[in-house]
Amino acid sequence: MNRTPPGLSNADPALIGTLLAEIASLETRVMQLNEGRDSAYEKALIRSYENLLENHRSRLSALAVA
Repeated sequence: MNRTPPGLSNADPALIGTLLAEIASLETRVMQLNEGRDSAYEKALIRSYENLLENHRSRLSALAVA
């Protein structure tokens, strides 16, 4: 079953699916890393993933407007 968010019905379903899957994966990974957060590397990785999440969410928003 296609779970396209409202407002995205005219966008490329493959792109939407990819963005949604990557967002879910990144969110899961950030939660896992937040449990430890011991090293500077983990903190930097979290920031990097959060930047990617922001980018992916912006792309989804742009698709909804288009």
